[in-house]
Amino acid sequence: MADVGARLGRLRYAAALASGPTEVMDFLLPLWAAADIGATPAAIGLVVAIEAGASLAVRPVAGVLADRADRQLVAAIGAALYAAAFVVYAVAPGIVVVGLGAAVGGAGGALFWVALRADVGARLEQDPAAYARLLSSEQAGSLAAFVIGLSLLGSIGFRPLFLVGAAACGAAMALLLGGRGTGRPERRSGADGRTGLRYVGGRLAPLLAVTALTAGAESGLALVLLLHLQAAFELEPQQIALLFLPGAIVLVVLPERAYELAIRLGRARSMMFSLVAGALFTASLALLDTPLVVAALWMLCAAAIATALPVEQATVAQASAGSLGRGVGLYETAALLGAVIASPVLAAVYGGPGWRIACAIAAAGFILGAALVPLVVGMLGLSDQLAPATDAGPRQGDVGAADSDRRHGGAPSGTEDS
Repeated sequence: MADVGARLGRLRYAAALASGPTEVMDFLLPLWAAADIGATPAAIGLVVAIEAGASLAVRPVAGVLADRADRQLVAAIGAALYAAAFVVYAVAPGIVVVGLGAAVGGAGGALFWVALRADVGARLEQDPAAYARLLSSEQAGSLAAFVIGLSLLGSIGFRPLFLVGAAACGAAMALLLGGRGTGRPERRSGADGRTGLRYVGGRLAPLLAVTALTAGAESGLALVLLLHLQAAFELEPQQIALLFLPGAIVLVVLPERAYELAIRLGRARSMMFSLVAGALFTASLALLDTPLVVAALWMLCAAAIATALPVEQATVAQASAGSLGRGVGLYETAALLGAVIASPVLAAVYGGPGWRIACAIAAAGFILGAALVPLVVGMLGLSDQLAPATDAGPRQGDVGAADSDRRHGGAPSGTEDS
């Protein structure tokens, strides 16, 4: 158990180190590209599309690699590509080179997160709350990085800040390379001996469809909410980030504790809990969209996410049987694909019919997903009862104290990592 705890601790530290800089990058990249190199909105949109496209293309490949090679080595390669992307941004003379960095970063994110989450999933029998602990670490890294990054930005500027991000990703790579040999895939197969990408995709297809639907609703809502806060209330980026700070803190401190609630609710109801909360959050936003109300509602929604997201990720891992990497890769692909499709659609609705119609569409996505969850869980043939948590791995307080580092400083998002 101590050995498993050490492995999970290494993975959580690496996740915290890499998630923070990449979340800050997603937030700052459009602002930097417009202000520093004079990129047009269309060019910035193309850069974002390049990153998403690279991540989509590489995620299934990352899943196969995570089933065939040492997962911590695959994740370390992803962290190295993340670091390289930050260096490219730091020296980029124009938008074309920025696009190259976006492609490198998108590929790196796919390798890093698919392999790392698959390696965590391989240890669920020893620590059923492993994904809850991982979520806490990711959010702790993001929260610390936003505080540090936005504090440093005024004094050192964008480009030196990108180099700080590269150093953090390099540290994550070093941690993972130190664990080489502990993340080798298990030589197992599914109940009928099949482990191929097509078989795993077919088995997970109903869950992947719900994931794409709900991740799209969440990401699209996040985008139009940011646009609305900026346009309707004329808030600055730092002010918008502060609105989401309480929710970010909830996502740091609550996941491990919320796992106890998930045990009482069961697998299906805990997953439904998040989606129903998302629908209520969205409907409330449409009627009560003042900044302080947004902050309070997001705290409640973050609590639901802290309860349900680790259960959803564990369900994918357990249903993937001997093809953990492939299953996680397909899950990550479905979430990102939903976000890529839904975000521009809801943004267009916001620019046309308006804010309330965009909220109504997002709420409908959450409600439909919640209605489908019991059927989907039943089709997977998994027990609704979740295993109790163990004490494997360091507590989140230990990670938070040691680290100053799709879908987001805690802002709502459907795909925390691209």
